[in-house]
Amino acid sequence: MPETEKFSTYVRLSMHAALLAIAILSFRQVLASPGEFQDSLVLLVVLINGGLTALTIERTPAFSTTPRPLGKLYPGAIAVNLLCWTISIGLLVTQRAPHLTGTIGGLSLFLLFSFAFVLSIHIKHAYLLVVALSVITAFVVEHPELDHPVYIVAFALVLVLLNKVTVWSVGIVKALYRTRELQSQLKIQEERLRFAQELHDSLGQRLAAMSLKTQLAISLHRKDTDRTDDELRDIEKLVRLMRTDLHQVVTGYRTLHPNSELEEASNLLRKANVAVTVTGHPQDIPNSCQQTAAWFIREATTNVMKHSNASKVNVTFSEHAVSITNDGVERNFGPLGGIQALQERAKQIGGTISLIHQNNQCTATLSWKGTNR
Repeated sequence: MPETEKFSTYVRLSMHAALLAIAILSFRQVLASPGEFQDSLVLLVVLINGGLTALTIERTPAFSTTPRPLGKLYPGAIAVNLLCWTISIGLLVTQRAPHLTGTIGGLSLFLLFSFAFVLSIHIKHAYLLVVALSVITAFVVEHPELDHPVYIVAFALVLVLLNKVTVWSVGIVKALYRTRELQSQLKIQEERLRFAQELHDSLGQRLAAMSLKTQLAISLHRKDTDRTDDELRDIEKLVRLMRTDLHQVVTGYRTLHPNSELEEASNLLRKANVAVTVTGHPQDIPNSCQQTAAWFIREATTNVMKHSNASKVNVTFSEHAVSITNDGVERNFGPLGGIQALQERAKQIGGTISLIHQNNQCTATLSWKGTNR
């Protein structure tokens, strides 16, 4: 059973128990002398009103996680309660049944208190109505415990307050549970996004390099056996690196550094006969931005390998940006999924990624606002 359902069940059972306690308190004088409780009609009225009040507790949406609309039950319960209360007060005032004064007085109190505790839940300005009903009741009914009119009025108002506080507390618990549930779902979505993004970023570059080296090995197969062996060994090394990357992505312990990514990217590009120049140093990047910058270098290098015929690549580092320019883009390119996904990482450091295509050159830039190192 969900926690909210457990709490709602506990609240409903507590209210039923409180309703029973209210009935015992209301008929305290009669119960002290059981012989007085001899009118079956009064007993029937108590059972009907008590049953309708208990059903209202069960059907009130605030006290349950399962939608069970009140429908006509709620106004019907109020109408029966107030009608019976009016008749009981009328009997007490007119002294039509003097031998049942104690029983009818207890009935009046029970009807008043059950109205204040449960039936007033959806009534606007319930305090005003309860005060009016309790003042009338207090000056007509005598009770051994509530022996002063103020006590009856005060007790009725306390019941209204308990009613409102109970509804408020159940609402707070449900809201907290919904928030926790949403946070849990958000964490799952974030983990899925992280897994998909890191899988793309980690394996994309390796696969691009493997494709290039496989093509090169095929072309060298009959011409240069030694060179072919070197390329095949590089492919085998890339496969091992991919396994390591995949393990790190799955376990969630994936940390990249701009220095190592720059070195790996430079080696990969140079093996593909692409000249690499570096301006600045990765140490210029603030610590809070280094992880995102490393992913950016990897993704940008992958895009150079996959989407361009570059002969030169320039990597520029500064305190506020990393940019990678290549000269091999001969036509406009569509949206790059990896870069778009990387935008989410950039937002987390208050940064953004931009792509500028001019003539045959394309510049990808990761920039961020000034931050503490």
